[in-house]
Amino acid sequence: MISRRDVIKRLAQALAGAPLMEALSSLTHPEPVLGKSLFTTTARKNSATPIRHSVSRWPFNQIPLEDFCQQVKTFGIESVELVGPDEWPILKKYGLHCAMPNGADRLGLTRGFNEPSLHEQLIEDYSRVIPLVADAGYDKLICFSGNRNGLDDEEGLQNCSV
Repeated sequence: MISRRDVIKRLAQALAGAPLMEALSSLTHPEPVLGKSLFTTTARKNSATPIRHSVSRWPFNQIPLEDFCQQVKTFGIESVELVGPDEWPILKKYGLHCAMPNGADRLGLTRGFNEPSLHEQLIEDYSRVIPLVADAGYDKLICFSGNRNGLDDEEGLQNCSV
């Protein structure tokens, strides 16, 4: 039986080898996919892999955002997700995008539009944040329906349609 420690060790070894695999890949596929680069960061420009990587901020909240941005940039990550308006300038400072901004999240992700009693507050929150998202140059904003809490699909959908 494989222990948890062995799994973590093997995963770390595999991840440590990822930059080497990227370098080898660029030797065998020097031309970008479809004849043009799909990537904008230096770390990804020569990649033949048409995948643009991003990372969510919340699992790494214990790392100061400035340090986090510097580090993820070296990995070729182009976007940091679930970041609120106060932190967008830091992302921009490091040339990082936020493909899925956060901001109307006072209630967290477990409570949302499937609770009609929260509609007024949520509409107020989103009405405040949407212009900030647009002004920052982003075109999306995450929205949570909330936990089911015993609601069936039909009632949940009905509750969410404001």
